[in-house]
Amino acid sequence: MRVLTLILAAGFCVTALANDVLTLEQSDGWETIASDEHKLRLKRGVLSLEGSSHAPLAHLSKADYENVDLKFEFQVHKWCASGLVIHAPRNGAYRAGIEIEFSGHPDHKGDIFSTGALFRVKAPDSVVPNTEKDWRTCRVRMAWPQLRVQIDDKVVQDVNLENEPGFAGTLRQGAVGFLHNSGELNVRNFELTRLPDTEGHVSMFNGSDLDGWTKIDGPAKFDVSDGVIRASGGNGYLQYDELVQDFDLHMYVRTSPGANGGVFFRWQREDGGDRGTEIQVWDITGGVMPTASIYGIERADDALITPGEWQLLQIHVRGSRCTTHLNGGKAAETDALPHIRKGYIVLQMHSQGWIDFRDPVLVSRDDSQ
Repeated sequence: MRVLTLILAAGFCVTALANDVLTLEQSDGWETIASDEHKLRLKRGVLSLEGSSHAPLAHLSKADYENVDLKFEFQVHKWCASGLVIHAPRNGAYRAGIEIEFSGHPDHKGDIFSTGALFRVKAPDSVVPNTEKDWRTCRVRMAWPQLRVQIDDKVVQDVNLENEPGFAGTLRQGAVGFLHNSGELNVRNFELTRLPDTEGHVSMFNGSDLDGWTKIDGPAKFDVSDGVIRASGGNGYLQYDELVQDFDLHMYVRTSPGANGGVFFRWQREDGGDRGTEIQVWDITGGVMPTASIYGIERADDALITPGEWQLLQIHVRGSRCTTHLNGGKAAETDALPHIRKGYIVLQMHSQGWIDFRDPVLVSRDDSQ
């Protein structure tokens, strides 16, 4: 399948407020990834998504959002399978975000695949009549951790995401947009308003140089290009120069075939081997400790690995507990971390080939210990 990246050309001049108020007509605010089997058009204020393929069409905001208030109208045709996504990642692993389903399937009424469902996780609290081609109003308010969804006059979701096990590991921030699988979805009068962030996330990398990082030990090189840190040239480490004990971290990783490395945390020094705990980066399905494993403690589910592609790696650390997610799925978990103390987060290169690291973000941290 040939993948095309399309940007709508409506000729709209985006102002400085484009990231705070977003409409369908703001062409510079959106990006679209679609197969040749999909069609997308914006005509007279109506966005139409059509066609079907084994890979979905994704029409996503270029900006990332945590908290939003948005409203729009939508229309589904028979056999439509589409949804609104929030907190969507940038590598296609959309289950790491949240999808509010819009379905034209006649058999889906009030289940986890029906209109108003949080797709595959939580059925709507009220059944939305599955009437083809009727325009419906939708209002979504995401104010972490509370997500409220109203379709016409029915509140279909009012959920605290922190209290729902099905959303453990869900991203707190990401793209907003539409994910289309089959049939036809139409959208109009879309308006998104950014609400204040509450997660206090810290971007660990400025995208242009290694300010805030220190290379330690070994011949490995860590080069920066196009917003990516590339590690290569054998063994070595790159240390993020802030101490942290408990945290949530996410980043994207990509490797050449067979390349081996990792992400350490609670690291104190290389001398004496006081390196804390390692989360493995090694895209070998069937390997002893594949990508997202808690090295030497808990093997990851290697079915989540997508070799050669950008993969979303999430690391959650609290006291003696660590959980990893890869591409939105739980990969490994332990309650037996050996070191409970402040330390550094360190990127490792441990072989020939190369490993790319992109967009490392500390989502939350607790330095009070």
